[in-house]
Amino acid sequence: KNIPISFLGVQQSERSNRALKYDFMSGVSEVESIRENIELIKKLNPNVKTINFLDSYGIKRYEEITEEYKNEYNINWIITKDKTSEEVRTILSQLDKNNAVIQLYVTDFLDNSFRGIDEINKFINESCKNAPIYNILYYDVGKGSIGGKVINHFNQGEEAGKIAIELLNGQDKNHIYIGDDSANEYVFDYKALRKFGIKKSDLPLGSKIINDPIELIEQYKKIIICYGIFVIGLIIIIFALVLNIRYKRTYEKEILKAKNAAEDMNKAKSHFITNISHELRTPIYISF
Repeated sequence: KNIPISFLGVQQSERSNRALKYDFMSGVSEVESIRENIELIKKLNPNVKTINFLDSYGIKRYEEITEEYKNEYNINWIITKDKTSEEVRTILSQLDKNNAVIQLYVTDFLDNSFRGIDEINKFINESCKNAPIYNILYYDVGKGSIGGKVINHFNQGEEAGKIAIELLNGQDKNHIYIGDDSANEYVFDYKALRKFGIKKSDLPLGSKIINDPIELIEQYKKIIICYGIFVIGLIIIIFALVLNIRYKRTYEKEILKAKNAAEDMNKAKSHFITNISHELRTPIYISF
């Protein structure tokens, strides 16, 4: 009793509304950014005529949003629970550049041939090579899809933590409740952007881009600088050792030359002394 509770990840508005009836309870609802991703498709892929929603079961709460765009796009649902993985592969492989895919919650296939989300994402992106894929979940980005405005549960956790502190400070629970998609973020894959010719300048302000070589350099700048200094230091040491070895070889040659000269002089000296000694021991005869 009187203990603040902050929730997150709640999708059903009925549950959120029921939770908000209690004192000291607030939090973050999980809201998919469907409309925002359709607007991204409209801006980044103007040639698209059909939007395909890829999901295991089909979500009725999106009907109101899809109804808004029925005069702009053909709306198609690809429901995976009724199809084998090969049937889904065939459908995705036939989609061309006039199509776009919004990947929702793909977890089940008729043949249940996958062991986890990573395998499913890899399968989807390998099957759909010609049509751009947009996501609603952060952990689906990075396997070949473009990305989009996605749910990030880490962000939700941060916001829920802030709400818990505000509840402790006596803030109004309804005032701090997050019931829209403001906890979501724009995340894109650099490789997919390049594949479909999308410029970074066309993305929403504040977008996060994964696999961007420039951002990777910025992210690991200190490590790269330290590694560069280490490599340069090694090169300098190696260069100094090479010079030292060359100097030693030159010095050894000079010593060897001096040694040989000394030995030659010593031999000449010995030969001279031998001759002198011989001459001194030889009698001198004088004839009159």
